[in-house]
Amino acid sequence: MENAILGLSLFILFPIIGCLIILLYLKRILKEKPKSLREKINRNKKFGIVYLIYVLICAVLLIISFIFYNLSELLAYLLNISEFVSICLIIVWFIIVAFIPMILAILYIIKQYTEIETKKLLMFAGILIGVFTLPLIIGYLTYFYVCDKILEFFGNYLSKIPIPINIAFWLIVAAIVFYSAEKLIDIIILKPKYVENYEIVEMVDELIKKLNTKPFKEIKVENSPIANAEVSGLFNEKLTITIKLIKILSKEELKSIIAHEIAHKKKQHIKIGLFEWFVIGIIVFSGLSYSLKFFNKLFGNIGFIWIGLFMCAYFLDIVIDRHLSKKKEIEADIIASKITNPKTFIKALAKIHYANHMPEDGIFNLISTHPSLMKRIKYIQKEFNIPDEEVEKIMDEAYEEIEKLQKGE
Repeated sequence: MENAILGLSLFILFPIIGCLIILLYLKRILKEKPKSLREKINRNKKFGIVYLIYVLICAVLLIISFIFYNLSELLAYLLNISEFVSICLIIVWFIIVAFIPMILAILYIIKQYTEIETKKLLMFAGILIGVFTLPLIIGYLTYFYVCDKILEFFGNYLSKIPIPINIAFWLIVAAIVFYSAEKLIDIIILKPKYVENYEIVEMVDELIKKLNTKPFKEIKVENSPIANAEVSGLFNEKLTITIKLIKILSKEELKSIIAHEIAHKKKQHIKIGLFEWFVIGIIVFSGLSYSLKFFNKLFGNIGFIWIGLFMCAYFLDIVIDRHLSKKKEIEADIIASKITNPKTFIKALAKIHYANHMPEDGIFNLISTHPSLMKRIKYIQKEFNIPDEEVEKIMDEAYEEIEKLQKGE
C-alpha cells in the first residue's frame, strides 16, 4: 500500500506541485508587458530554461514511477481499467502536466497583444494539447496493436533475423507512424491557410535558375504569425513561406532566405538526413540490443537497466542526428550567402530571430536542428572575412527594424 501511495505521488502529486511553482514563476515574469524587443527575448530565454528543467524533472518522475512501481499496472488495478487505457491516461496526464505551463504562457502572451475571446484561447489550448498527445497515442497503438499484427503475419521470422535488420524494420514502421501522425495533425487540427503570391513564385524561379536545380512541386505562402520558410517532402519537395516572413524582410533579404531553402533542395538534404537518421538508428539501437543481452547475462532481466540503456541510446541518437542537421544548415547558409550577399543573409537571419523573439545564443542548441544565431553568423563571417564591427552594425540595424515594425503593429 505504501509503495502504491508513493508511486502515485511521484506521478500525480509532485508534478502538480511543480506545475503550480512554475505557473507562479510564469505569472511573475509575465506580470508586466515588456517595453522592448530585448525584454521579450530575455523573458522567453528565462522561461525556457526554467521550463526545460521542469519538463526533465517530470520525465524523471515518470520513469521512476514506471521502473519501481509498475505504474501502468498499478493504475489499471486501482481504477479497474485495462492496461491499454491506463497507458493512454498516463500519456495524456504527462502531456498535460508537462506542457500546460508552456501553453498558458503562449495564451497569456497572445492575450497581451490581441483582444481574443477567452473561449477561443481555451480552444487553442485544447488544440495544442492534441498536437502533443496525438502522435504519442498513435505511436502506442501502433506498437501494441499494429506491430502484433505484423509479427503474426511474419510469424517468428523477425526474431530470427540479425538484430540490425530487425531494428531497421522497426525504424521503417516508426517513420511511417510519425509521418502519418504529422499529416493527420496538419489536416485535422492545424488546418493551415494559404494565399497566392505571384511575386514570390517569380523570385523562387529566378533563384532556382541561379542554383541550377529542379523547380519545386509546389510553392505555398502560409498565413502564419511566425516568420519562417521551409522545404518539405522527400521526392516532390514543396516550399512554404509565411506571410510574417515576407512582411519583416526586404526583397533582397527574402531572396537570401529563399536561396537557403533552395540550397537544401539542391544538396538533397532531406533525403540525406533521412538516410543518416536511419543508419544512426540502426547502429545506436543495435548497440543497445547487444548491450542489453550482455547485461541480462550478468544481472538478469532487470527493468531499470533496460530503461536506462534505452534513454542513453535515444539521447545519443538525437544528439548525433541534430549535429549532422546543423552541418546541413551551415552548408545551406554558405551557398545562400554566395549567390546573394553574406551581409544581407546575416541581417535576414537576425531579423527572423528577433521577430520570433528567439535568443541569439540558442539555449536548446544541443537538441536543436539549427545552430544558434551567433554560431551561424560566425561561420559566414569566417567564410567571407567580415569584420566584427560590421556584424555588430548589421545586427543592431536588424534589431532596430524589427522593434520599429512591432511597435507599429
